[in-house]
Amino acid sequence: MATMQEFANWLQACPEDEQALLDLQLDLNAALVEGMPPLVILTQIAQHFADNGLPDAPTVGLQTLLRCGADPLQQAAAHMTALHLAAAAGLLDQVRILMQHPQTLDARDSEGFTPLMFAVQEGKEDVVAALLTVTKQIDAGDYQDRTALHHAGRVGHARIAQQLLAAGAAAGVYCVGAATPLMMAATAGAVDTVQVLIRHGADCNALDLKEGYSALMLAAFGGHIPVMQSLIDAGADVNQCTEWNVNALTMAERGEHEDAVAMLKGLGATDAGPVTTPIHTGFGWVGDPMLVRQMPPV
Repeated sequence: MATMQEFANWLQACPEDEQALLDLQLDLNAALVEGMPPLVILTQIAQHFADNGLPDAPTVGLQTLLRCGADPLQQAAAHMTALHLAAAAGLLDQVRILMQHPQTLDARDSEGFTPLMFAVQEGKEDVVAALLTVTKQIDAGDYQDRTALHHAGRVGHARIAQQLLAAGAAAGVYCVGAATPLMMAATAGAVDTVQVLIRHGADCNALDLKEGYSALMLAAFGGHIPVMQSLIDAGADVNQCTEWNVNALTMAERGEHEDAVAMLKGLGATDAGPVTTPIHTGFGWVGDPMLVRQMPPV
């Protein structure tokens, strides 16, 4: 059985030589070092090249491994495949090689992330563009049902959100956390992403499925004035209330954002009245944990 050093020698000397690789009698799908199989090791070497500005990241060896039978679904820690790693690192050449194996496109890591989601959250626009030419499940969700567009909203990558929407991503899908991509972008204060989502038909007055917050309420709690203005310009209702009698003004006051409070009042927002969570009516449980932290004793 070949050692890591023998594998490294092959990679350095003749990465295109299939017979030389086969002569090593290396199990191409077994862990070679630190729990990593050869395909993953090679992807991490390519990442090292890229991180250090070195030319000629080893793509030839990657192709040779795959031709000789390396499983493109072999995994590293947290169930990440070589395509996950390449997508996150923005290794476009490696991504193009690996995505020729369709079974890798929808592989999931330990949190249910696909390679596309990795590329999205790391802001790798060229990799996202490449993956969108072949993936068939643009609206696939992770283990919390967050789609690639949710992740673009969460981290505020407006151009990537535009790429996803242009490719047909659904703007109004909910995740397990009950939020839409617009709500996530509003919470993050990502005004450019909010505007992209609005232009593609995201509903400014949709309410989350857990506490009943709108994107405007979430932006107000964070004091994100530009986001609030964009939402209001697009038709967000400044007096929309949750089931617990909370509106954007309540949330701005809760977040202690005086400028947001003044803005909302100037636009006609009014006090929604007393909070009416079940704790106030004697049921003994809390419907709005964000509010109960600051509610007066009953």
